[in-house]
Amino acid sequence: MLPLDSAACPFLFEPSSAFYGLFETGEDEDLERAVGLVAYHPPVASLLSGRAPSAVYLSPATGEPGMAGRLVGSTSLGLRIEVSFHVMGIPEALGTVIAHEMGHHVLAFAKHSLPETIENELLTDLTSVFVGLGKLLLNGKQRAHSPHSPFQVHLGYLPLELTIYAYRKVCQARGVALATATSSLTRELLTEIQSYDSR
Repeated sequence: MLPLDSAACPFLFEPSSAFYGLFETGEDEDLERAVGLVAYHPPVASLLSGRAPSAVYLSPATGEPGMAGRLVGSTSLGLRIEVSFHVMGIPEALGTVIAHEMGHHVLAFAKHSLPETIENELLTDLTSVFVGLGKLLLNGKQRAHSPHSPFQVHLGYLPLELTIYAYRKVCQARGVALATATSSLTRELLTEIQSYDSR
């Protein structure tokens, strides 16, 4: 049975303006602090046994065009989230990258992966939603163009409409009130959700 949402143990990670502010400095220390806040969110922490990944920004010459982030290392030696230079300066996009990579981190600790890469990436997005990181994952999906690069950065793998659907279903199963489920979502995302509702 899924634990219900309550004030004592909130299910959803609330991405505040102070949280997003950690992404505005471009400093590795602030990125690590943000990752730590996500890793120690109770639904995530309960699955990781207190083992948060480290995190760094990659230099412009490192990484691949179109790559927003990646999880490297091993569960025995430590995992590190590497974030592309191409998403620096876009706080909501960085939140989406962190939510997705934290989904990989949770799956790595569960020793669960699927044989096909795309299936594994879809599972990762769903895992992020399932462990309470849905707001973080959703808020940046529509902010995919970087001011630092001509490349279009692909954020997440599950289409926006399916991510919203999964988010709603998980919130319903966890007993999350609608007002709580929609707070801290970007104006653009709320508009997108309303357009789905009117179809």
